[in-house]
Amino acid sequence: GARRGVPLHPAFNFAAGSTAGAASVLCTYPLDLVRARLGVQERGAEVYRGVAHAVRHIVRVEGAAALFHGLGATMYGIVPYAGTNLM
Repeated sequence: GARRGVPLHPAFNFAAGSTAGAASVLCTYPLDLVRARLGVQERGAEVYRGVAHAVRHIVRVEGAAALFHGLGATMYGIVPYAGTNLM
């Protein structure tokens, strides 16, 4: 382990930040996708009645993988950002 007052190697900090950023995006992405879909609904033509209904509808109609559509592009952005943010 690292001793107090001794800085860690920048590559370690980059890896730690990137891993933390990727983990947080992986956990929050489905809810962010649902939030975005709820936000773009037109009044009077609502497909989803709320968050739980949206999740159930997406999984039933599009499959569970649909909750992660677009995740790759988000990861391409967050991994270097989070990694360099911790350096």
